[in-house]
Amino acid sequence: MLAEPTDGEAYRQEFLPGEAEDLGEVPRTGESVSTPVGDHEDVVVTEDWNPLEPEVVENKWYAPGIGKVRGEHVRGGTGTVELVAFTPGAG
Repeated sequence: MLAEPTDGEAYRQEFLPGEAEDLGEVPRTGESVSTPVGDHEDVVVTEDWNPLEPEVVENKWYAPGIGKVRGEHVRGGTGTVELVAFTPGAG
């Protein structure tokens, strides 16, 4: 995840040729999303893919102070995941 993501910015998540070549793009920032834990504002949405598995694309939603709150396969793969519990850390 980029430290200061902006709309349209693409980045490499990890790179080991032929093994791990994950890429991501930030299609939207400032989104809102609801999960079983509650409503989240100022969310960053990423679109993640790997050229080694071009048939699989996943969108992920990241909420400030929490992290990933939702994930959804938009091509290939199956399923959606949502945050169902969150306990803030101390400090």
